[in-house]
Amino acid sequence: MENRHEFANGAAVCTSGQEQVAIGPFSSKSQTLWAARSAEAPLLQNAAFEAVIGLAPPELATTRAWVEAVSAVEKLTGYYDKGELATKAQVQEAKDAVDV
Repeated sequence: MENRHEFANGAAVCTSGQEQVAIGPFSSKSQTLWAARSAEAPLLQNAAFEAVIGLAPPELATTRAWVEAVSAVEKLTGYYDKGELATKAQVQEAKDAVDV
């Protein structure tokens, strides 16, 4: 997903992605990150750094987790609706998606 982010000193066009991240004791299996593809910020013209690492807005991770959990449960109940049994792996996948 590509978004334009507006900041006090300019704007950046960014693409979102997910990656496994660990910082100290904190970890995320699928942390949303933004990669800036272009930036319009005068401050960056003479910056003494080459990258800024930023985590996506907190609500994005919550929304994404909810969508994944609903999808996993719907997939699981789809088997039961057809009178089929889900495999242990499919049940575990749904449990993992729901367990936040």
